[in-house]
Amino acid sequence: MKVIPFFGFFVLIFPVFILGCAPKPIRVEPHGVKSETKGVYHTVKPGETLWRICKAYGVDMNKVMSLNRIEDPSDIKAGQKIFIPGATKVLEIPLAKPSVDSSVPKFIWPINGKILRGFCADPSRRHEGVDIKAPFGTPIKAAASGRVGFSGWLRGYGNVVILEHEGGFYTVYAHNSLNLVKEGEWVEKGQIIAQVGNSGKAEGAHLHFEIRKGPKPLDPMTLLPKMNSY
Repeated sequence: MKVIPFFGFFVLIFPVFILGCAPKPIRVEPHGVKSETKGVYHTVKPGETLWRICKAYGVDMNKVMSLNRIEDPSDIKAGQKIFIPGATKVLEIPLAKPSVDSSVPKFIWPINGKILRGFCADPSRRHEGVDIKAPFGTPIKAAASGRVGFSGWLRGYGNVVILEHEGGFYTVYAHNSLNLVKEGEWVEKGQIIAQVGNSGKAEGAHLHFEIRKGPKPLDPMTLLPKMNSY
């Protein structure tokens, strides 16, 4: 029997050893998504919002937030990949049609009350709107005329209404005790759309109110009249 020198034997078996012990490629899945879960990854484009993405795919936004570990639905950025469960192909997301008149809508205060917390763009203390204190059940008015883009429950926001306005503006009304409008409805400025509450992550009854230009949050205090001026 021919004897294979130790070095030669090592050379013969070493590749097998490496192949047998090499770790398999790891497939990183979003939180809570099993490898066999069907879906697609949607790459966020400029101007897209999470709720518009979910609306286009017909999926529950809370489920998408949970699977992708998104704490704040407004905190998505262009280029970010979001797993959409159940989808079979990537879709183009329709953006709000720009108005012929690109001027800023004349917003009114949705409620009167004490400002508990103002807008802050500092990443360490970010707050993308204003918190307005008011008694539980206080009627909330639409800050401008527009169409209801979303009316439902969002993690953190609780019961929330999002209105689409001319010029690519949006207003957000969160922590409501009750939403009084449905998605797709047209509402007039000053129309009652919800009632103040403390749903979601809220301490005490108040309204969290945001104004956005596309996905970008703006300081409502720079776009609203002086309190009690209407």
